[in-house]
Amino acid sequence: MFRRCRQQSVVHQILYIKDWLEDTIAEQKEVSEMDDVEEIILKISEESPCKRRPTQKRTWMTVPEMGKLLGLKKTDRYWLVHKNVFESKEIAGKIRINIASFEKWYANQIKYHKVTGEEPGKELKSWSYSVKEVADLLGVDEYLVYDLLKKNQMEAVIVDYWKRIPKESFQNWYKSQSRYRTKEDREKDALLEDATITMPEMAQLLGTTRSAVYTILDNPKYSHFFEFIVIAEKKRITKESFQKFLEGQDWYKLDVFINKESQRIRKELLNALDEVNPELLAKVLANPEMRALLNSLAKTMK
Repeated sequence: MFRRCRQQSVVHQILYIKDWLEDTIAEQKEVSEMDDVEEIILKISEESPCKRRPTQKRTWMTVPEMGKLLGLKKTDRYWLVHKNVFESKEIAGKIRINIASFEKWYANQIKYHKVTGEEPGKELKSWSYSVKEVADLLGVDEYLVYDLLKKNQMEAVIVDYWKRIPKESFQNWYKSQSRYRTKEDREKDALLEDATITMPEMAQLLGTTRSAVYTILDNPKYSHFFEFIVIAEKKRITKESFQKFLEGQDWYKLDVFINKESQRIRKELLNALDEVNPELLAKVLANPEMRALLNSLAKTMK
């Protein structure tokens, strides 16, 4: 009896293990089948014409929305609409404003500002300057720019009752003259000015008058010595050509009793000798032109 009960217990255990194994295999199969189902669902959702589409971008807004965006009161909102500066039309009995047209207008004006802080006139500023911007570029007062506009030196357009200068018009005018210079060009001019002298400076160096200098420059006997550079609509003489003039004739020499300004210019001609070492000096003297320059300076410095 006892043996029989024990055999039944073993059989039950075997059956339990068998059921457990079958259940485990079924669960794994079910998981695998569920993965396949999820892939199928995902594929259907991607290819289905009934799938949810993204929200379309708005193309129209109401007048109150526009007014709130610009921080305008009711009267000012409708006044701006009736100016027809952007597209608007009646939809379902109410005025609607085309958003694309509104943004185009906003990018080409500078009077109105969005409460969001977005800068107005981005497109306008990309192709034109204000009078103040031109004045700042040239380092002059605004009244001078208005005077140039009055003389039709540059073209101008009116935007919100303010004059603006197309950049193309400004560039064409700027290239046609050399009197007014931008900050960048003034810095470049400074380098050229250091390598040149004016007619009055030449007169001081020679101890003569301006009229005498112009006579020298017009004289065929001397005119071939000189090279000129025009800076800010003023003709200047290169220091190198002035030195060639001193060496190429015997009548005109540097004035012994030159003033402080002339001494400054003269010092610039001599500064190469102030802080040179023997090796560098030897290289300088090996150059025939530099040797001739030093000989000429030595004579005038006696």
